[in-house]
Amino acid sequence: MPTAAQPRVAVRPTRAASPSDGGDTALRETLARFCTGVVLITGLEANEPVGFTVQSFVSVSLDPPLVSFCPQNTSESWPRIRSSGRF
Repeated sequence: MPTAAQPRVAVRPTRAASPSDGGDTALRETLARFCTGVVLITGLEANEPVGFTVQSFVSVSLDPPLVSFCPQNTSESWPRIRSSGRF
């Protein structure tokens, strides 16, 4: 049964890639090689690991480094990762 749409949440990456450390190139090369597949989204909640898999993962931007993924609205793990503010 569908639920109401979740509000958008800003989640910051644990480490932003920067041109000075070669991260921009590494991110571009990694995302260019990923056309489809299963991705594991992980995070920490109260210093405990939490995660889930998604098939809906796409690169949005290299500057700033952004990706998009779509967790199932019944996911129990996503709210825990979202509340931490990073993944």
